[in-house]
Amino acid sequence: MKKFFVRFWFLFPIIMIGTMYAEIHILQKPPSVYEHFKDVMDGLILMSVPLSWFFLISQNKWWQFITSFIVSSISFCVLLIILLIYASAAPDGFGLRHKIPDGLEYNVPYNTSSSPITLVDSKNPDTYLQIKDGSQGGIYTYDFYYGPLPAGKIYLKCFEVTKNTQLSESQIYEKSLKNIKPTKSFQRLVADHEFTIYEGDWGDYYAARIEVWFEDAATKKERKLLEKIYRVEGWSR
Repeated sequence: MKKFFVRFWFLFPIIMIGTMYAEIHILQKPPSVYEHFKDVMDGLILMSVPLSWFFLISQNKWWQFITSFIVSSISFCVLLIILLIYASAAPDGFGLRHKIPDGLEYNVPYNTSSSPITLVDSKNPDTYLQIKDGSQGGIYTYDFYYGPLPAGKIYLKCFEVTKNTQLSESQIYEKSLKNIKPTKSFQRLVADHEFTIYEGDWGDYYAARIEVWFEDAATKKERKLLEKIYRVEGWSR
């Protein structure tokens, strides 16, 4: 291992630069599987680069150490600047481009200033969905009540209503997913389960159709249980 770090010390600054370049492209997309890749790469860099410095110093390879340290430090600073730029970047404009149609009936996520939550839904007396504001704009939680169901999975799908664009597909599926046991009566199946809508920015409201789906554990068949239209906003990353 020591010989590898000493012999191929120049690879680690190159890997850091390559990682920086890849992360620039990752940051241009909504969080996805690439986010997990980025986290893994960051962890490997944080471990391998200092290790290479340690072994170079232990072998008195001072000019290699200095070169590696300078190149890696510059790369890290550039990446940090890019992160700050993206953190304060202009809004993505999704909400502004998808105005709520005039006359559209929609629900507003519950918060402390809203009217009290009730379990009355005149259109669907045997089912109930409540979307609630979370800790920041674009972050929501949901409660869901339903009648008898076999064992399976409950999850959400969200679509912008004017273009039927699916919102944060993989992220919402993963976050909203809830495994349930068989039920025999109307009851709460999901309580305060958090999910995030990434399209749009704080304060740029648009209409989204939020659908509750069920996958039967035995048959693997999926079916939609309920849909409601809500006024939503995106999480400003």
